[in-house]
Amino acid sequence: MQTIGSEESKLRMFVYFFISISVMLPNAITLVSMGRTRGIPQNIKIPAMNLNICDILSGLSILLRVILKFGAVEIPPNASCFIQSSWTLTTCFGSMLIVATIAIDRFICLYYENAYITKVTVRKVIMCQVATWVLSLVYSLVTLVDHVPDYTDVRCFNPYIGPFGRGLQLTLGITCRILAFISYVFIYVRIKQMVKSDLKKGLKTKGTFKTTYKLVLIGVIFHVMYFPFLCYNIYLIFYPELTKKTEMFLVISSFLVLLNGCVNPFVYAWRFPECRLEAKKIFFFFNKNKKKAEDEKRKRILVSFLDTSSYGNGGPKIVCNGNSS
Repeated sequence: MQTIGSEESKLRMFVYFFISISVMLPNAITLVSMGRTRGIPQNIKIPAMNLNICDILSGLSILLRVILKFGAVEIPPNASCFIQSSWTLTTCFGSMLIVATIAIDRFICLYYENAYITKVTVRKVIMCQVATWVLSLVYSLVTLVDHVPDYTDVRCFNPYIGPFGRGLQLTLGITCRILAFISYVFIYVRIKQMVKSDLKKGLKTKGTFKTTYKLVLIGVIFHVMYFPFLCYNIYLIFYPELTKKTEMFLVISSFLVLLNGCVNPFVYAWRFPECRLEAKKIFFFFNKNKKKAEDEKRKRILVSFLDTSSYGNGGPKIVCNGNSS
């Protein structure tokens, strides 16, 4: 029986290792490729790169769990569970908050374009991202204040969070989702109005809202993937005693959350051509001809961007609806 348990544990750790690499590697490549781009506006690039970092940290958390499991270093269960839980909560809430701020950003951009261009600076965008990380860390620590430790259980996350912690988790989660949903509705209405107005004037609208479409797609995928996990937490608020009977639902919803981390990089690479070209250059680093061909394509993409006022004497500026990518 001990051998069977040991084999099951090794198989589980192998699955964890595969998942962690599947999450970390694509996001790391996308993070580097996006950092090299010049045609993606800074107000878009900075939040997107922070989403990559959130996914990388989520994968790293799983990888560290595998390393510690097979390593010689012994860590007390309470310390291990606390670190893993706070780490997971920080990255998950950080991702959710960044997606919500992106939706609000697009709303402001479409309805108050002049104020957006003049008031929103790169410095303010960076400060907003720093505030997001600080709030995410504080949120995770406050949530874990209310927990029921049972270190004989191999699971470290959901079974430990008590009513107050889950209530806080749901309140903030639902609030962010409602704000994002309202923003999406207003974005949809505004785009329809602007497209209709342009068509009446005989203007072509193709490509006008490409950046907004890309960011909305990222947000929609995020919320769809996280919705089962939200339902799971709502269920446990009313029936906390059924935690162990809902393990399969927890596994499925957690898998979808991790799958979102795997999908995100392909959404970035697929929707942002320049980022896709940079990713190809990383993959084909050994092929000089291929890299040269991708550089030529990149130059053609940047032509329209560099001819605009996005790059002036003062360096890169904030733009509202970039069409270069």
